[in-house]
Amino acid sequence: MSNVDPTFIAALRDASIVAPELPQATAFETLERVREYERRLIVPADALEQPLMLSHYANGTATVEDETLIFNAQGTGVLTSADHATDPVRKATGIREGADHGTAGLVRLLVEQDDTTGIIPVGMQTGNAALTPDYPVKTAMDTLLPGRPGFLSVHGMRHAKLEHFGDKSEIHAVIGLGRAPSDRSREAAEELVTAAHDLGLRAVIGNDVLHKTYDEATDDFLRKAETGELATGRLAAFPAESTTHHAYRVMTRSATEMPAFQVEMTRLLRLLPTDMEHGWHKDEKSRAMGVHLGYKLMKSAVEIMSRSQR
Repeated sequence: MSNVDPTFIAALRDASIVAPELPQATAFETLERVREYERRLIVPADALEQPLMLSHYANGTATVEDETLIFNAQGTGVLTSADHATDPVRKATGIREGADHGTAGLVRLLVEQDDTTGIIPVGMQTGNAALTPDYPVKTAMDTLLPGRPGFLSVHGMRHAKLEHFGDKSEIHAVIGLGRAPSDRSREAAEELVTAAHDLGLRAVIGNDVLHKTYDEATDDFLRKAETGELATGRLAAFPAESTTHHAYRVMTRSATEMPAFQVEMTRLLRLLPTDMEHGWHKDEKSRAMGVHLGYKLMKSAVEIMSRSQR
């Protein structure tokens, strides 16, 4: 017998369970725009005939190490970043691995549809925007962030996170405020939790919530290898070099104030490469609805931050 409710498992892959009333035509339009941008930013020139693959996220479309593109640099709206759009250097291994798949296309769509400015590392990364001081994402923030209504860092996270054993759906998004968030950031995050609920999604503020993670392969929750105890986690942008913390440093230097946070989104809400996607979303309809929900959630974050300036 499964350790979680069957509805929980079904909802991991089927966005129709989450938001059955979502307009399908609009969802498919969003999927195609995100897919087009993700391919344009990630798939190397010598692989254009291939489907989007995990391997493409190592070098991406970069022609030099740490190449990072800025879109709509002259804009005045919210500054958005896909910190891990391509494989960063993860702390544990020291090698490039584990991009937040689908975030490049999503941030680029926010630029197109919502007049944000977007920062996207497009490959050949030698460090990690969340850990490496003076990383290109952060040096771009130094000049682009002052005077804007907010900073939004878009991330992906492992699926199947939950708070309680009886939960009927996973946590779809975790908002990380950093170690010492301002009142404006917390207020904006709380608004985003409400906006997510209105979309049929579960969002939590990571500073306040410890989560557990269900592992379908073992039909058990992730456990500590050394003790077998249930493993719990928190996603709150706590590292000192996170872009959320860097946003606060920029605010201090420029004597400005704005909401700033990162949002980690589950697989259901993102476009995945073909060799990761296989067998994941229930079908193309669920894929479209999930990606559209991810866009709608980030659009809500941008709108909330923009309102906070007025």
